[in-house]
Amino acid sequence: MKIIKKIVKWIGLVCAALIILMLICVAIGTIVDVSNGPKFQKIAKQALDDLNASTRTGEDNAWNDYKIALDKLGEYRLSDELNDYVRGNIKITPEIKQALKDHADIINTAKKGTDKPYCSIPVKYEGGMTAEIPSLTGLLAISKLFTAQALLNIESGRVEDGINYFHHAFIYARHIINGNPLLINYMIGIALNKITINALSRQMAAGRFNKQQLAQVEKLLGEQENGLPLFKDAVESEANGMAISLADVRNPITAMSEKSNFLTDILVRLFCWREFFSPRLTVLKAIEFHRRIRDSIGKQEKAFSAYTEEERDLTGVLSQADRRDAILKNLFIKLSAPNYEAMLNRKFELIAVIRMNRLGTAIQSYYLTSRRFPQSLKLFDPVITFDPYVGKAWRLSKEGDSLILHSPGKDSGLPDDDIMLVLYK
Repeated sequence: MKIIKKIVKWIGLVCAALIILMLICVAIGTIVDVSNGPKFQKIAKQALDDLNASTRTGEDNAWNDYKIALDKLGEYRLSDELNDYVRGNIKITPEIKQALKDHADIINTAKKGTDKPYCSIPVKYEGGMTAEIPSLTGLLAISKLFTAQALLNIESGRVEDGINYFHHAFIYARHIINGNPLLINYMIGIALNKITINALSRQMAAGRFNKQQLAQVEKLLGEQENGLPLFKDAVESEANGMAISLADVRNPITAMSEKSNFLTDILVRLFCWREFFSPRLTVLKAIEFHRRIRDSIGKQEKAFSAYTEEERDLTGVLSQADRRDAILKNLFIKLSAPNYEAMLNRKFELIAVIRMNRLGTAIQSYYLTSRRFPQSLKLFDPVITFDPYVGKAWRLSKEGDSLILHSPGKDSGLPDDDIMLVLYK
């Protein structure tokens, strides 16, 4: 019995010591949080001001019309048939024509938005990492409706009307990607662009346009590339969202969860031992890491967009060693930093596809004049004949009555990374 009593006594002492240690950790962390309070408040205010500066209001805001169109669309899901039509998997059917007629009001409402000079999507940035944003469900559907209407017009012989609808679809995508600086908005904007460009590319490659119309298409594509915002600004918005959360006197990490409690708060503080058990200081270190990524991405974007006849080093946003070291020192970085490199590559791929299609319009125009495909790409603007991934001209080959433009993409070892355009006589 004496041995059992001693064991129980020691267990009690150990538990008491652990509780005291935890309380000391909480006390140290709280002192650090309070002493740095003015600093955190200043950083949070600047971040909130920066994000709010991107918000515009007024009757000229295209979002007013897009929001009405989205509300009219509601929870409606486009049919698989219409989706397949936009992807080019099937030809037009009476059911698709009827679906476009049924959605004419939604299309026309969204069209009004594309006539507006800007789009500003409102966000309650005060929420920081948990900022409330409007529902973006339906954005892809509206883009597909624009695109389907464009395809229907072209296939019905109304080519100019079709190009006009492609124009509206492009403006819509440009408005959304510039609607606010948030990362989610950027990625949705890229998806909207790809829907329209892929459909337009098929029409151009099939020889649907005359020389004048090809010039219009080339102009649309050029405007779309120039209208892409810098991806580094989206990364900065993520850092600003975290910075706004520093103003909250609560633990900014556990505040992200509705199920947080006192015990969770203590455990999180223990994981923040490198920053004196201060979650707010831990978040601040993560913000600094995000801004290192932002600067690295800025250099990548500049290198990718510039035209130079040389090999590019586009191998990564940050070295794996830097990333691993940062995560080991700050576990919140692993929780807060998405795969920026994969996202940046989606932007790079979009630019490459745009340039390849701009070259496609030039080649098709050349064919309409000479009745043959060019033997070399040296006849065209070097900016659009240039594969920005590898610093060389696009690969050119012929197969029967078609001409193939090809790039192995960023990772030549991955077939899914390939970019290809097949032009037909």
